[in-house]
Order: sequence, then structure tokens, then C-alpha cells
Amino acid sequence: NNTLAKGTKKTYVKAIRHLKNFLAKKKAEHLFVRDVTPTLAGAFKDYLLCAKEDGETKGMTEPSALGNVKRLRTIFDRAIVDGLIEKNPFKTIKLKNRSPKRPRLTISQIKALQNLDLAKYPRLVAYRDLFLFSCYTGLAWEDAHNLTYSDLIAVGKTDLKVYLCREKTDVLTEVVLVSKAKELIEKYKKEPENQILGRVLPQRSNQKCNNNLKILSNLIEVPFDLKTHI
Repeated sequence: NNTLAKGTKKTYVKAIRHLKNFLAKKKAEHLFVRDVTPTLAGAFKDYLLCAKEDGETKGMTEPSALGNVKRLRTIFDRAIVDGLIEKNPFKTIKLKNRSPKRPRLTISQIKALQNLDLAKYPRLVAYRDLFLFSCYTGLAWEDAHNLTYSDLIAVGKTDLKVYLCREKTDVLTEVVLVSKAKELIEKYKKEPENQILGRVLPQRSNQKCNNNLKILSNLIEVPFDLKTHI
């Protein structure tokens, strides 16, 4: 469905993958859609919440598990419309939808990250800058990562504004940039990568960003792992 955001499509793919893994564990990969019962849907919920047998993979939080269940509800609602089933087995699943509180950085921790000497770790600079830009603007990682020069609008003689629709929610957002954010834009303006792609910031994957943010959190001695959503 081309009306769905790229990120939303990924969540559907993930939900289907979790269901496939669950069915494989149950040796029920060849189950018909009509044979998926509320009992099986309940067992799938438990599968999402419980730690895996490898001892390393933690169970999901209830809000995360609910996200997967919601996607499958939507798919099975379509199956009802198409006459494949009469009832949606995932309708009976109840989970909390309130996410646990995420840790927040203090101003002093932000300053420590800004002032961190990365002369010995030059590859970490781009990851720090991506993260700081999100902190300065309030933009989600996806929106900051995909920011183009056409999303920037001059306001008066000195101010610069970001004007875009959020990737996930499609909500129109206007943000007047603080000086630190403008400095980062200037920093990468002449980089060949940015000129070729037309992107404002360095292009790094979310996974690599999170991996390198863990290193940065250790360097500034933050008592939790930094991630792009913090």
C-alpha cells in the first residue's frame, strides 16, 4: 500500500516475521488462516513477551508486543472482509499500550557530548553530530537523517527554519533552528556525499548509529545506552 510510510511497512514485515518464527517453533507453519484460534493468538502474545531459549534475547515490553498484535489484527480484519474467516483471533488480546519512561539527557550531559574530544575516534564524529542535531531540533532520527536542503527555509536575514512532514505521522512540522543546529548544517554543506545526495547530514544506518552511540555513552559516562530515540 503506497499510502503507508516506509517505516509502517517495516513494522508489518516485522510482525509477520515474528508470527512465522512462532509458528515454526510450534511446528505449525502450514496452518490455514481459518485455523488460527484465539488460544493460538494468546500463545503468540506470550511468545513475544517471554525471553527466548538462547538466554540472550529478552522478551518484548507490552507496548512493543501490542504493536505486533495490532498489525496482525489489521491483516486478519482484511481476511474477514475477503471472506476467509468469520472472527479475528487477535481481537481478544489485551496488552498495555503505555511505554515505559525513557531516560533523558541532562543539559550537562549534552554539553559533555558536544565538547567530547574525538581526535582518537574520528569515525564517531558523524554519529555524534546526527544525534546532537536531533537533540537541537526535536526531530526524530528518520526525519533528521532524511533532511534535504529543500526542507530548509530562510527566515529574515539570519534565521533558518525546517519545514517538513514527519515521516512516521505525516504531521507538518516547523522548527526554527538554534545556532548549534545551523553550525552542523554548515559543517557538512561542502562534503561530497551531502552535495551528491542533497542531504543535509551524514548518511548512516539507524543500526550503526545505535551501535556507535553506545560507545559515545561510555565515553561521557552516561549511566544508560544512548539510542537514536532518546
